[in-house]
Amino acid sequence: LVTEIKKMNFSFPYIVYGQALLETDHFKSRIFMENKNLFGMKLSTKRVTLSNGSQSDYAYYSTWTNSLYDYGLYCATYLSKLNTEEDYFNFLSQFYAEDSMYCAKLKNIISGMNLKAMF
Repeated sequence: LVTEIKKMNFSFPYIVYGQALLETDHFKSRIFMENKNLFGMKLSTKRVTLSNGSQSDYAYYSTWTNSLYDYGLYCATYLSKLNTEEDYFNFLSQFYAEDSMYCAKLKNIISGMNLKAMF
């Protein structure tokens, strides 16, 4: 996953990897295992998507890489004008995350695992 994220030109790749860890409970969640969904994405009806449909209220994919590429499409659609890490976290907390502690948990994963150093 790290290699694929590095190829994709995300502005903040360490945040994207941290999101995948958080959303999948370190790649152990049911949604990840059954739907190959790295980010807990719902089926998109307002943008181009690579999902194969909806299963258990979440988008499902033929491969986890399609899930990553779909998140790339999401970012290109909604986050492309964000310039700072703070802007990115603000967007996540206001429009993306359902959990009010999402960004705090995400920041803990990023710092605790030193994800910035991986990218």
